[in-house]
Amino acid sequence: SPNPAANVFAAAAILNCFWPGRGKIFYIFALIVGLSRVALGVHYPTDVLGGMFLGLFVGFFIRVFILNPSTIFDIKKDISIEDENSFSWRTRTNRMLRR
Repeated sequence: SPNPAANVFAAAAILNCFWPGRGKIFYIFALIVGLSRVALGVHYPTDVLGGMFLGLFVGFFIRVFILNPSTIFDIKKDISIEDENSFSWRTRTNRMLRR
């Protein structure tokens, strides 16, 4: 069966992105779920540890590359001091939306 520890740790990493003040609660809950799997005898400790690392990796990957679109779609352009009329696509888009 799939390891629920991977799912819960990935969820904790993603939820921590939306509610950073409650991150400890999410990670403690994920740890309790992982430990309960070992206590119930349905997974070995190494399974839970591997699931923890896999879940954290997937969760942080989703946070960085999917939930933060500026990492993929934001093309940085060198703007010289002389070129005052240059704006980033984000600035142009925001100005168009305000009209």
